[in-house]
Amino acid sequence: MECPRCRSPFVDGQIRGRGGAYRGSYVRVLRCDRCKLSALDVSAIANRHGSSHVRLSATLLCRDRKPADMHCASCMRGLDLVTLSWGATYIELEECAGCGLVYLDPGELERMGGLLRVAERAPEKLAWDTEDETMGQTLDWLDELFGEL
Repeated sequence: MECPRCRSPFVDGQIRGRGGAYRGSYVRVLRCDRCKLSALDVSAIANRHGSSHVRLSATLLCRDRKPADMHCASCMRGLDLVTLSWGATYIELEECAGCGLVYLDPGELERMGGLLRVAERAPEKLAWDTEDETMGQTLDWLDELFGEL
């Protein structure tokens, strides 16, 4: 696979998240050595949370979603530029609506950690929580994904 930004080959790897190898907590990571773009495959985390997919654009932190000017390296679908925010803290990243890969530029992983720290101060139950998702559940799986990467 090649990087959707600079067309250099991706280097395939994995990062161990929470729970150790027994719980299958490895996250597949594709990295571009040239432009430093990374793509995270969040499907393993989605499976542990009882879902066939997890989309950042479907969480309570999503404030905006619009088409990006890149295509997914895995399924060639157009990427969405997703804005996640809580209060004045926000981050923009690309997400594939087809296969769920999340694309991160250098420094965005650290900014995601900052966003999670701010959002963790939110009340457990919010007025806009849905029946399917509460802020606590959202933060649980986001923290599992980004907390130890």
